[in-house]
Amino acid sequence: MIEEPRNLLTEWSHVLAASLVSAGVREVVVSPGSRSTPFLLALRERRELRLTSVIDERAAAFVALGMGRATGGAAAVLATSGTAPAHWLPAVIEASLTNVPMLLLSANRPLALCHTGAAQTIDQTKLFGDWVRLFVDIGDPRAERSAFESLARSVGQAIAVANAPSGGPVHVDLHADKPLEPIEASSDDELALVVLAAEVAARGVTRVTNAEPGGDESFARDFVLALSRSKRPLVVLGPRRACDDTSAIRDACDALDVVVAAEATSQLRFGPRPKRAIDASEILFADARFAREHVPDLVLQIGSLPTAPTLERAWSRATRFVLDAGGIHDPLGGAVAISLASAGIVMKRIAELAAATSRDVTWQQSLQCADAIAWSEVERSISTGRGEGPVVRAALVAAAGATLVVGNSLPIRTVDRFVPGGGPARRVISQRGANGIDGLVSGAIGVAIADASPVLAIVGDVSFVHDMHALAIARELRSPLVVVVVDNGGGRIFESLPIANVAAVADAMPLFTTPHGIDLALASRAFGVPCIETRNALETSRAVASAMTTPGLTVVRAIVDADDARKSFQSLVSGVGARVHGATP
Repeated sequence: MIEEPRNLLTEWSHVLAASLVSAGVREVVVSPGSRSTPFLLALRERRELRLTSVIDERAAAFVALGMGRATGGAAAVLATSGTAPAHWLPAVIEASLTNVPMLLLSANRPLALCHTGAAQTIDQTKLFGDWVRLFVDIGDPRAERSAFESLARSVGQAIAVANAPSGGPVHVDLHADKPLEPIEASSDDELALVVLAAEVAARGVTRVTNAEPGGDESFARDFVLALSRSKRPLVVLGPRRACDDTSAIRDACDALDVVVAAEATSQLRFGPRPKRAIDASEILFADARFAREHVPDLVLQIGSLPTAPTLERAWSRATRFVLDAGGIHDPLGGAVAISLASAGIVMKRIAELAAATSRDVTWQQSLQCADAIAWSEVERSISTGRGEGPVVRAALVAAAGATLVVGNSLPIRTVDRFVPGGGPARRVISQRGANGIDGLVSGAIGVAIADASPVLAIVGDVSFVHDMHALAIARELRSPLVVVVVDNGGGRIFESLPIANVAAVADAMPLFTTPHGIDLALASRAFGVPCIETRNALETSRAVASAMTTPGLTVVRAIVDADDARKSFQSLVSGVGARVHGATP
């Protein structure tokens, strides 16, 4: 067993207290108890906080409720483990019904003691059911930067939800193991933890602002201030709803003269697009040297997190703002500010406020030059006409203008890697909420029914098998729906994950890739759905073009080599890297 630093809980509690202060909490109501000791003592050290002691937890919660009513901001209430937090319920119900913000901090025993019969230990999960706007189980403290940052992020998010216009009570469950008393650091590990906690505490929580009539003025002004100091700003366009208007975002990016990394699901990849748009960001930033030499100093993320993790690694040291009316998309907690307002309205305001400033033109041109090189390398790689990239590109070209429904796992990545921007405008619909493979065919059928216009769906074979019963709904269709199944014999994305490189479990890979062995053409026809089998880009193009003129559902089974996706991406990254490093400054 690895021993954690003895002062872990002490420093953990300090970050909790600092995060509450950073998030704007000023009132804390406390009740007696042992398990809450480290949190209470850390809160007591903060001069910004006023602590009010109330013996009875029921009354304590109503005191916090009254504070919230008077100030409009969330007051915190802290109790020990066991049944103590249960006494908050009447006040929680009242706060929920009247949208009064309140932060419930329950101290709890370590996770390992839950469901063991340990004294004064009950399961606090969803203790208040639907009466709270948010429940967060922080988990056991860990001596890792990511854990401390997650603690700060969770506190900031909880307060933001509580203080929202339709906010109310939120519940944060904290775990603590003995010793509960403060411990002074003495060993190197303990001293290092003090420094880490101080860094996280000093950074403060991410500021989350809610939509205002006409946008979010404070977010716009804060970003413009950061932009005025930036030489290498980058706008990252992640997944957004297909029904959202993007023209204001495009116009603002042009006015600000910023480089824009646009994913296919951003609705700004195809058709009119920002003048400094780059499309090969995943390929480019997968090269370690390129990523080091092209680090942005400011990032504006519009929409959900980008599909490609290489971009997240590239911006890890940059100041980052998030603009997304769809919710809080900042799992690592690194954003300076998050706005839940309309991206179009806020971007228009940012463009109005921003003054002309100098950019690192060399950096901008280097990115755009590298992007052009990357796409020339992509064109070379697909000239064989075989593999996932060529067949997916051929399908999109053959279905020009059709709404694109793109599946998760490899298909969404293949589109980003092999299909350049521009060309005919098209809506792109994706399932990037939970990012699952379930229901993709059913969802595509729903789009086609509602659209009453041609739809092209691209899914993997495992996704297709998972939702194959959806083919029974095909009789509801009146317009063309072409489902291209990229059949590589299983879930090949797992072969690009670290588990694939562990020799000891090589024989277990079929448990991940799950090759199904189903004759997809025969299965489709069993539902009365025609299926065309193809083995290269030319055959796929002809099949899709023909199916696009045929009302109803057609399945195109595009058979590719099992390891093509992994090999082709690795080849692209190395080929582009070699050319870029010889061509850019």
